[in-house]
Amino acid sequence: MASLRLLLYGGLISIIATAFPVGENTKKSSIALDYYLDDVVPTHYDIKLITYFKRDEGKNDTYTKFKKDEQSRYFYGEFNATIDIIHPTTKISLNSSSTIYRYSGELIENNANNIRHFVEKFDYNNKTQICDLYFKVEVPRGNYILNIKFFNAINVAEDDVIFFKTKYITKLESKVWSNATDFQLIEAQRFFPCWDKPTIRTTFNISIKHHRNYKAFSNMPIRQEEVYKPKLHNIETNMQWTHFNTTPAMYAHLVMVILSPLLHRSSTNRIDMWHRSYCAEHIKFAQRIANKVMMKLKFEWFKKLEVPKLQLVAIPYFRNDTNMNFGIVIIRETNIIYDENVHSVAQKIEVARLVARGVAYQWFGNLISPSWSSYSWLYDGLTTLFGMDALDAVNALEDYENSGMLDLFIVQQYESLNSYGWFLTELLSEASSPSEIDLFSSFFRDVKAPLILRMLQHLVTKEVFWKGIRRYLHMQ
Repeated sequence: MASLRLLLYGGLISIIATAFPVGENTKKSSIALDYYLDDVVPTHYDIKLITYFKRDEGKNDTYTKFKKDEQSRYFYGEFNATIDIIHPTTKISLNSSSTIYRYSGELIENNANNIRHFVEKFDYNNKTQICDLYFKVEVPRGNYILNIKFFNAINVAEDDVIFFKTKYITKLESKVWSNATDFQLIEAQRFFPCWDKPTIRTTFNISIKHHRNYKAFSNMPIRQEEVYKPKLHNIETNMQWTHFNTTPAMYAHLVMVILSPLLHRSSTNRIDMWHRSYCAEHIKFAQRIANKVMMKLKFEWFKKLEVPKLQLVAIPYFRNDTNMNFGIVIIRETNIIYDENVHSVAQKIEVARLVARGVAYQWFGNLISPSWSSYSWLYDGLTTLFGMDALDAVNALEDYENSGMLDLFIVQQYESLNSYGWFLTELLSEASSPSEIDLFSSFFRDVKAPLILRMLQHLVTKEVFWKGIRRYLHMQ
């Protein structure tokens, strides 16, 4: 089996190195990823976020001070991280964003003594996006709780990479906003302070206070929802707390939070689908596909998902076809609905393809660390090929036997590659900074990578190829 894995990697790297040019950005980088310090190792995060999206969500000094325009979205947060300090230090460094205002910080010994070390100074480096916390005296090695209270002001117009908003009109002609945040690769620090180390997986316990007209989603299912009760009982409030189950150990960049007015749920034992109520009849095909692919992959790969349920969320006018993340997948609403009285078989194929890819991603999503950002195409390519292979096996089109969806997909991808003149564009790129990672085009990963992997599969035979992949997955 070890030789199969070597064959897989060796053959793949050889094909890429021989057939495709290597660009200049594989030889240089502006910021190295080795700036991470090893003095601190986080093991768990407790994060509380309080949103300020509407003028009636709260009348307090914080809201008045920072709510200056409707182009920005504001979060007050409290961050408690369980950490191990490996070496005595007077400084703790973590990833953060220039939009985060740090109010206060303290380090508490996680033992019976509960000795507190207060942060004397915050020092932020705009180039590395690292915040240094300085203490007056040296902190000895041991287990601690780091507490930071912060405020984040994100300008939606300027920072829509991590914050997406869409507006649509309901049947009652009222304007509704849908907000989603997705943390791409090493940019989780733009939403809350964290250690976004490429070798560290930690658990997350996330709670969000938000307006009751919205529904909150995250990587894990909701554990509890409770109406917010202010200390002064004569104050009216439209806010509520949503608490999520603790995540399995995962990379910080995989954390996702969604606030949306989508309230209707279509649920099975394995999958929750969230959508507007009028879509209920038209998402049934997508739901069947999701369940079929889920069963096929669990049976074939003997690997249980780390999340109790996969959540598929349909958002109107979402900017991308899909946005996949560990435990949760966002799909543009028009790409998940299928009405046999209106849509052609082409729409049916597209719905099946997007849903299958989102389900297949769950087997790879938590394997991608920031240090692998240059090779994320491998996981994206496997995810796409994984999903299409499953669709081919479960007869996704239902009314068409031997539909050959995998063969159709390969032909479509090849045509896309030639149509846009990107056949000789480099696939492997070295990324060492958030800005360079942002420049990566998903087109190469979604279109070119599956073709390369398909070529490799034919080169080493299907049996050898999938045995190598199965061995690799079970080793993670």
